[in-house]
Amino acid sequence: MSMSRKSLFILFGNTLLFLCLAAAGWFLYSQINTESRAISDASTKIALLQEKEREFNESSSNIIKYDAEIQKLKGAFLTESTFVEFLKTMEELAKKAEVKFKAVNAVLPKGDNEKATLIFGLEGNTVQLVRFFILLDKVPYSGMVVNMQWAEQGKVGDTAKVSADYQIFNYTK
Repeated sequence: MSMSRKSLFILFGNTLLFLCLAAAGWFLYSQINTESRAISDASTKIALLQEKEREFNESSSNIIKYDAEIQKLKGAFLTESTFVEFLKTMEELAKKAEVKFKAVNAVLPKGDNEKATLIFGLEGNTVQLVRFFILLDKVPYSGMVVNMQWAEQGKVGDTAKVSADYQIFNYTK
């Protein structure tokens, strides 16, 4: 019996050793599986970040490449300084057309959907006023008269007063 006890002890010892090795193997397998998922997720994120970096670099190079065009576009929109230039242009047109020019009100755009508007008054004879509007059509600003009131003063052909709302779209110099 002592032999069978010894064999039983060896059997239990081997079984316990097998169970310990199996538990250690299962533990290592689960750790490797967890780390593999983490590495896979990290690889996916790295690939996504590399794609975003490539797109960012491409966009940055396009901004540098098209900087001149971007500056032209920015310059095409009316700003406070170009609005002052516009007013000076209007005064020069009035001098050339020999009419009296008076800026009544000005509205600069505050949002994307708003347009710059200049409300002005003119005084002169009919030929001079028509000459002013012909010259206005040739200025480097894109815009249009959206409202105009023409009132004759005195006899026909004498002086007339004009009140106009000019909506300015952009500066095309």
